[in-house]
Amino acid sequence: MSLASIAKKPIKKVFTAMPILDVLSRRFLYKRVYPRLFFHEPEMRFFYNLPKGSFDVVVDIGAAMGSFCWILEGRSNKIYAFEPGRIHNKCLNEASFGTNIEVIRAAVGSGPGTVNLYTPGSDSTDRYCASVSAANPVTQAADALVDEVPQIAIDDYMAEHLEPGRSIDFFKVDIEGYEFEAFKGARKTLETHHPLIIAEIEERHNPDYRDVFRFLADLGYSAYTYRDGRFTPHDGENIEAQQRPEDLEKRLHGGPDELSAYVNNFIFMHPQSKVKIPV
Repeated sequence: MSLASIAKKPIKKVFTAMPILDVLSRRFLYKRVYPRLFFHEPEMRFFYNLPKGSFDVVVDIGAAMGSFCWILEGRSNKIYAFEPGRIHNKCLNEASFGTNIEVIRAAVGSGPGTVNLYTPGSDSTDRYCASVSAANPVTQAADALVDEVPQIAIDDYMAEHLEPGRSIDFFKVDIEGYEFEAFKGARKTLETHHPLIIAEIEERHNPDYRDVFRFLADLGYSAYTYRDGRFTPHDGENIEAQQRPEDLEKRLHGGPDELSAYVNNFIFMHPQSKVKIPV
């Protein structure tokens, strides 16, 4: 076990008991510390290095404690952060004072309604694993905590809230296997604005992950992964080869040099995306 993994144990206990410290520490770390050291997701370095104001409007689906929000806040004019988890939503709301971040407590899917949010436990790690996807094993756990939450579709929400003349330039999606439903409910937005997208897609959360790649490909998007400082095209097939359980263990408990062993984030770019990645 690495020193980093050992150090995480007491910190996890504190963040479980006082989650507001978790989100406040992230606001500080992602702005002041990690840029000088390392980001736990390699793609974050690329987005942090973008010029200020690169994006007009950012949509963060599954914002959790705001890790991507803190990186993107200085690179965008407005962030809509969707987070259905009660504790995460409350803490992110409280910590986003003085920013351009608007926090909305809702799951994002293919249409409006209510859904069950399943959380495998009550500690800080469990809260990050919450999901409304029936395909995710979290939802099938006998002792999972269940919370009924509202669900919105991005197309509906933006039709009511997006100001005229604004441009949605970036999507970040991290919703534990429910991403296909979220994209289906955002089809008009994607067709109109062509935002650059980063989405966490894992076979262990969604065995039907190919549906996501095909859906976005039909809209004109190409998929890429980011490792070793460069973007590589990906066909959306056989992502299991890059998501071995032993590599996941390295990512979760290893040191900085092992963070890239497990590929879980995919970047999607449209020819009309405002911000381009170098390919």
